[in-house]
Amino acid sequence: MSGLLEDLGISAEGQRQAIDHDWSKTKRIAVAVAVSVIGVSAVVGGAMAWNANKPVRLPRSAQEAAAVMASDRFDSLDRRVRTSTRSRRPGSCGP
Repeated sequence: MSGLLEDLGISAEGQRQAIDHDWSKTKRIAVAVAVSVIGVSAVVGGAMAWNANKPVRLPRSAQEAAAVMASDRFDSLDRRVRTSTRSRRPGSCGP
């Protein structure tokens, strides 16, 4: 039983210790840097995904409209609209 308590970070006296109570300063810095890099990567990845999936803005002229309709973003937007309308047909299993 004492092995289980030690695994949970509880000493024989019953006082709980932090998980990093015996870590060196170098290990603490390395873990802090790793956690920070993972967090920043998640935020940057989310921003990139949001930017890639946002719809195109409305064109202000005929030339802009033609350029938007010829772009890859318009093609992906069109595909998403077709997919979402297809899944809403009566009798479909989609949401």
